[in-house]
Amino acid sequence: NQYQKTGDELVIQIDPKMSFGTGSHETTRLILGQLETVDLKGKRVLDVGTGTGILAIAAVLMGAEKALGIDNDEWCLLNGTENVQLNGVTDKVEIRLAEVGDIEHTPCDVVIANIQRNVLLEIAEDLVLRTIKGGHIILSGLLHTDEEVIESAYTALGLKRLSLARLNEWICIVYSKP
Repeated sequence: NQYQKTGDELVIQIDPKMSFGTGSHETTRLILGQLETVDLKGKRVLDVGTGTGILAIAAVLMGAEKALGIDNDEWCLLNGTENVQLNGVTDKVEIRLAEVGDIEHTPCDVVIANIQRNVLLEIAEDLVLRTIKGGHIILSGLLHTDEEVIESAYTALGLKRLSLARLNEWICIVYSKP
């Protein structure tokens, strides 16, 4: 059944298959909300742990020039690519099977990572390396109990916290790279 959009809503079609990310989970909703606070016009976005590709697709539909979604799960490559086609953004969104450490150091304006705490701690330096000076890193997949350890690790890398959003027990933190 077709969703009837009202006003200036952004409608994204997602067939989740076996991948994570239908858009209904709190962490996905938190990031979508935070993406609205960042100027995406003409920007390059990296979505780490892209799952269905929903956040990469949303970023482009919200004005980003290009988005690269990466995941280490083969289902995500197939499903993400399918969802990119479903939303007519094949010219702007690429889905790759890769770890963040595997991709070139072409820094992006906005880096998104919706992954659990331990992985976010492991890849912190890789995320910072792939963010331009003045760019943003948006993290979720985090419980409110993860805030202190994430904050400590990411500010130690020179990032400045811009905001924290909370939904039930989940949080999303936006950092800037000065």
